[in-house]
Amino acid sequence: MFPVAENMANVGIMINKKYKLKSGKTIRDIFLDVLENNSKVKEVLNGAKPIDKIKGAPLPLGTLPGPRIANGIVLVGYAAAFINPVTGGGIYFAILSAMKATEVLLSALNKENTSA
Repeated sequence: MFPVAENMANVGIMINKKYKLKSGKTIRDIFLDVLENNSKVKEVLNGAKPIDKIKGAPLPLGTLPGPRIANGIVLVGYAAAFINPVTGGGIYFAILSAMKATEVLLSALNKENTSA
């Protein structure tokens, strides 16, 4: 959870894909179940309600095979699977990878060579 306004927060949960498939529930159902039945989450959110559509996205929790670059392309952040495997967070890794990518890309542009 992280605040986005005085009375609003972005809330996410991490679940194992096998659990989701085995449960037969939707991401929305699982999320609402956690909001309603997890005492710690319930205490922190204190009756909060979703204000937007509940969405889910798979996040790789570890290194994915394959390169993060190709001719003219550099992936950063979630797109490059740079995610904290403990928390699922990625803002730090997104910023750090974007900064590093910028250095490499500026050098590539100065050399007029954007090949991998």
